[in-house]
Amino acid sequence: MRARINYPYKFKLKPSSHQENLLRQVGGSTRWIYNHYLATRKVRSVSAWCRDLTQLKKSTPWLQAVPSQTLQQKIKDLHTAWDRFFKHQSGKPKLESKNKQTDSFRFPQRFKLANNRVFLPKLGWYKFYKSREVRGTIKSVTVKQQSDGWYVIFLTEQEIDINLQKPKAIGLDLGIETFCTLSDGTKFESLNPLKKYLKKLRKESRKLSRKKKKSKSRAKQRLRLARVHKKVANLRNDYLHKISTYLAKNHSLVCTEDLNIKGMAKNRKLARAISDQGWSKFLSMLKYKCYWYGSRLVKVDRWFASSKTCSECGCIKKDLALKDRTYHCSDCGLELDRDFNAALNILNKGTGGQSETSSLKLVKACGDYVRPTSPSGRQSLKQEPIRACTSLTRARD
Repeated sequence: MRARINYPYKFKLKPSSHQENLLRQVGGSTRWIYNHYLATRKVRSVSAWCRDLTQLKKSTPWLQAVPSQTLQQKIKDLHTAWDRFFKHQSGKPKLESKNKQTDSFRFPQRFKLANNRVFLPKLGWYKFYKSREVRGTIKSVTVKQQSDGWYVIFLTEQEIDINLQKPKAIGLDLGIETFCTLSDGTKFESLNPLKKYLKKLRKESRKLSRKKKKSKSRAKQRLRLARVHKKVANLRNDYLHKISTYLAKNHSLVCTEDLNIKGMAKNRKLARAISDQGWSKFLSMLKYKCYWYGSRLVKVDRWFASSKTCSECGCIKKDLALKDRTYHCSDCGLELDRDFNAALNILNKGTGGQSETSSLKLVKACGDYVRPTSPSGRQSLKQEPIRACTSLTRARD
């Protein structure tokens, strides 16, 4: 089975000093247009704003040197931001600042791609570091500024093969000490990139606070700090991509919890550790990758007590504390890893109790609870059937 998807390719540009000045000019112009129509506080249609843009360019000559399509696309971005605000999907749009150096603009057409060069209307040909081939039909080209330079993003439309013949369903429990535990016993250890670079971030932040405001040395130090933040984000995104791709490609059904991440991040003691995991981005990746690879994502109700419920008899242990890492059921005597027990419960809840794991009954043999149908013939639940997985390779299409 084949499906049509939108797939982005991101490469770093290699602009000359003159080309970089042109990019800054276009980025500043699109930012000015965004702030101009946002400051009017009049929410209008995209067509009305574009008609007004034609009159505005006559009174503002320096806007005529900028590709008109980039300005129109920025107006569409503003309209989308207002639309999301009125639907209670995001906060109120804010003015864009030039000090953040995160300018971006989009070309919907009239661009060209030849080997490791891209043609941008009114800007010319730009070289970029081509690390892989661009497949599919290019729908738009976005140029974005980040702390370490300019990047080009090709949004393509392509067809992929979907494998519907996949192994059984899987349940996963997200955590802090362990990023996630699967119902088959697999554990993905927490990467904690922010924790690793926290000392360096504090050192660079102190240097920035000592610099004189609006000075060149302060601008340079701000870029140094931004590069460390980007390093942390890149490490986290790479790890999340590897895990989400593995889960979506190799399982027909993925069951997870519908977590209230914003509410959990309000815990003063665990806020930094929770944010360092990147659960929200991971679930977003898992959602679109399950669509890509023909899998199904099921979210279990957030009020389901997955950690406190016995995966075998269903008894709820109300006095289970956060420090208790081993689950012991006083009713049936089941004893196993806390996160593994939660993953089994999430799988059973997501599949309605029809999973292969839930059909295996426990029996008592030699004073221990075992599953007689396990591959090894006798698998003790008191021993953690866990194997660490930290070296997955990211799938590249």
